[in-house]
Amino acid sequence: MEYTCKNCGNVFGDYLTGCPSCGTAIDSVAEETKAVDEEPEVLPRTETEQQSDSQPSENQQQPYQQQPFQQQSYQQQPFQQQPFQQNGYQNASGYNYNPNATYQAGAPVYNPNMPVQPKSRLAAGLLGIFLGGLGVHNFYLGFTSKAVIQILVSFITCGLGSIWGFIEGIMIIAGSINTDADGRPLGE
Repeated sequence: MEYTCKNCGNVFGDYLTGCPSCGTAIDSVAEETKAVDEEPEVLPRTETEQQSDSQPSENQQQPYQQQPFQQQSYQQQPFQQQPFQQNGYQNASGYNYNPNATYQAGAPVYNPNMPVQPKSRLAAGLLGIFLGGLGVHNFYLGFTSKAVIQILVSFITCGLGSIWGFIEGIMIIAGSINTDADGRPLGE
């Protein structure tokens, strides 16, 4: 059998002479103790107690009823940006650039007011003399279709067509050919 100390509430067995926690003697514990193993007697509920459970009284709180969440919807206004207009500017080299200008499709038009560094006459001539069979001087000056034809002629004639490029190189240095593919004069 187990006993409960009336002083501290500690439960201990009957083999002890006093409470191990507070030291109270077993005699005073035995008078006031009851067996822990026994279950307390349950009394039947009255009719008023059963009704009070089903209907909450004024002092009792109602269980919390959470309202469903309703999120507001926001309509975003569309962003209307004004188009960017750039009227042109002049960069450090003095070249006037106008992004709103219209240009002709196809071959570029030479504008003498637009400063562009000219192609070198000496470089074009030397490329024609040494690499004329490959049309490198015509690629340099902007004549791409002429350069491709020179490559094909040199290939078909097993290198004899290279004389065409060699002669053009001498003509460039001599000044007989003095413009590039855009019509700009060659520089020195």
